[in-house]
Amino acid sequence: MHFEIKSKQPSGKWGTQAGYAFIWEAYRRQYKPQLVANTSRKHFVMAGTSVTMNGYKSYSANDSIRRFQWLFTDGTRAQGPEVTRIYARPGVYSEVLKVTDKAGNVDYDFASVHVLDPANPDLYVPRIHAAYWPTRDNKVDELITFKVRSFGTTEGEEVWDFGDGSPLAKVKSDGNVDPQAKNGYAITTHAYSKPGDYLVKVQRARSDGVAAVFHLHVHVTR
Repeated sequence: MHFEIKSKQPSGKWGTQAGYAFIWEAYRRQYKPQLVANTSRKHFVMAGTSVTMNGYKSYSANDSIRRFQWLFTDGTRAQGPEVTRIYARPGVYSEVLKVTDKAGNVDYDFASVHVLDPANPDLYVPRIHAAYWPTRDNKVDELITFKVRSFGTTEGEEVWDFGDGSPLAKVKSDGNVDPQAKNGYAITTHAYSKPGDYLVKVQRARSDGVAAVFHLHVHVTR
């Protein structure tokens, strides 16, 4: 289900109010996080042009962020709150930001970079969405449910890497052929044998190799 907030706009007319500030404040009050990484999420560029990502909106309860580390889809890394990259190939890239504070707390967020082919801008790249449940209080040896759905392609299949060295898991969603389909998301489960912070990756590619990548951060305790 989707909800939106309506409010009076500067024009005097009613319109949609961005909800991020309200949701963030509610989350902060309820869960009192010490550290939250924030990449400002989505970017849209043409292949061959640069895109700048940053973690300036990351939050520390005591203003003690010590390190910003980036891990990119191609395996390269960078340091610092802001990075600039050029993408030569179309696709949807998921770039990892790891933030560490002075107490050693860590958190992760993911910048989604949609890169289009300038020679064929009307052919949009495939997209992917994933989620898991429970989203909090996951424990060792307890099953976690993972769901994924791709958009813009029915080719290929989704491939899960749960970040713990276990075998890859393959599923296939409907590609959003029927947006209202009850079983549109493909489902799998996984349990972790050790506590820790796991970076989960799922991706799906068209037959021409253009791929969409999505990350999740799963925290597991004893």
